[in-house]
Amino acid sequence: MMVGAGSLRSSLLPGWMPSSALRSIGSPKFDALTVTASQLQERLTAGSLTSTDIVEEYISRINEHNGYLKAVYVVAPGVMQQAKALDEKRASGKFLGPLHGIPVLLKVYSEKFAATMN
Repeated sequence: MMVGAGSLRSSLLPGWMPSSALRSIGSPKFDALTVTASQLQERLTAGSLTSTDIVEEYISRINEHNGYLKAVYVVAPGVMQQAKALDEKRASGKFLGPLHGIPVLLKVYSEKFAATMN
């Protein structure tokens, strides 16, 4: 199931908000606007951050800004489960490469897709 633009009118992405995002507002674990993939990977390797932490932070930022930006129309189904699985692989000593556990946001513009969102 995909989340469409209609459900983004409330600045939340229903069904995709991690339960830990309901925690009290505190300092983020990293600056989502300036951090690089290399910096995230260093922290993942050091164990000071998990893939789940990263996904939760990015979803939190999407929810914070998407109400007026309207830039993210779809969040991948199962994203939290995928992050947990990657954390488990890392914990068991399996490293899949330099982007292991780093989420990716793709910007795709399609006039056909945009027409369905209005």
